[in-house]
Amino acid sequence: MKRNGLLIGGALLLVVIAVLVIGGGRRKEFNQRITLRYEDRIPYGYSIARGLVPDLFPGVPLVNDRNAPGAWDSIDVNTGGQAVVLVGRELAATDDELETLLAFVEKGNYVFCIAPDFSSAVFDRLRLYNSTFYSLKGEDTLRVQLRAPRFNEKRYTFPGPSAGIHFSLRGADSTVVLGTDGDDHPNFLQYRVGKGALFLHGEPMAFTNYFLLQPGNETYYAQAFSVLPQGLRRLVWNEYYLTAHSGAGGEPNWLGVLMKQQPFAWAFWVLLFILGLYLLSEMRRRQRPIPPHPAPRNESLDFVKTVGRLYYDKRDDHNLALKMIQYFLEGVRHHYKINTTVLDSEFVQRLEARSGYPRERLQSLMDLVARLRHEGRTTPAELQDLHRQLEAYYQTI
Repeated sequence: MKRNGLLIGGALLLVVIAVLVIGGGRRKEFNQRITLRYEDRIPYGYSIARGLVPDLFPGVPLVNDRNAPGAWDSIDVNTGGQAVVLVGRELAATDDELETLLAFVEKGNYVFCIAPDFSSAVFDRLRLYNSTFYSLKGEDTLRVQLRAPRFNEKRYTFPGPSAGIHFSLRGADSTVVLGTDGDDHPNFLQYRVGKGALFLHGEPMAFTNYFLLQPGNETYYAQAFSVLPQGLRRLVWNEYYLTAHSGAGGEPNWLGVLMKQQPFAWAFWVLLFILGLYLLSEMRRRQRPIPPHPAPRNESLDFVKTVGRLYYDKRDDHNLALKMIQYFLEGVRHHYKINTTVLDSEFVQRLEARSGYPRERLQSLMDLVARLRHEGRTTPAELQDLHRQLEAYYQTI
C-alpha cells in the first residue's frame, strides 16, 4: 500500500510538472469570446464600461439587474428621473416588453440599449430598417464616430472586428441620429417619447474593454453616455437580454472554462487515467474468495446434555432436574427477556408469543417443573420426562 501511494504521488508530481512546462512554454492566446458581461475582464467584456459609470454620474445609485422589463424591483416604474442601460447580444423585446419600456420612458425616464441586433417589434414600432448585420465578418478595424452639432465628429477606431448593425430610417420625426459607423451609416439613435428618451446603439464592440483601452477611445464612451442627464435618481445596468436570449444557458461552468485551457485539459484526463488504473489494481489485489462458514450450532442443547450426563452418572436425579430447570429458565430470561419468578399462565402466554413453541407443550412443561419443585424429589421416570420435554423445546428454538 505504501509503495502504491509513492507511485501515485510520483505520477501526480509528473503531471504538475508537465502542466507547468507545457503551460509556461505556450504564448498566452488572445481571448476572442464576446460576452458583453460587466463582470468579465476579457477583451470583449464590459467590466471597464460598467466600472466608469460612477465617474460619469457621481452620487447616482448604480444597481445591477437581470429582470425583464416590468419586473424591475430596483426602480419605480411610475416616476421619472431614472435610467436603465440594457445590454444584450440581441435586444429581443416582445411587443409587451417594448410597450413597457416606452411607457417607462414616457414618464420622464431614459433607456440606453446596446445590442448588435434588435427584434422585429423594435424595428416596426420605431419605423426602422435593419440594413446590415456584420456579426464578426472579418474586418480588422472598427470605426465609429458621433455626429455634430451635439458632438465633435472625431473618428474612433480599434484593431478589432465589428459585431453590429446600422439603421435605415423610415421618416420618424422624433428620431435623432447621434452616431455613425465607418461608412457614415447611422448606428446610434435617439427617440423622444413623452418626457424621456430611448437610445439605440447598434455597435456593442464600441463599449468593450479592448475598445476603451485604446488611446482616446474613453472619450467616445463618455460622450455617448452624456446623452443621459446628470442628477438621475437611480441608474440600472440590466443584462436581461444578455442572459435570457444569449442561448448560452446561463453563466459558464467553471470546469468548462478550465477545460478550454489545453494544458489543464491534458492534465485532467491523465490524472483520471492514473486514478482509474490505481482503482483497478486495488480492486484486483483485494478481491479474495470468501471461505464458507458453517451454520452456528445450538450450543445450549450440547451443554444441557453434558451436564445431564454428569449428574446422571452420579444418580442424583433431583439435583439434575433442578439444574436442568435452572438452565432452562436462565435461557428464557436471557433470550426472551421474560421474568421467571412466577411460572403462571401469563408466563406461558408470553413465552409462547416470543418463542413460537406450542402453548400445550409449554403448559405441560411448566406443570412438570412446578411439581418437581414442590415435591422435593425426582424419580427416574420424571427425569426422563423432563429431559424429553426440554430437548423438544431446545430443538425448536
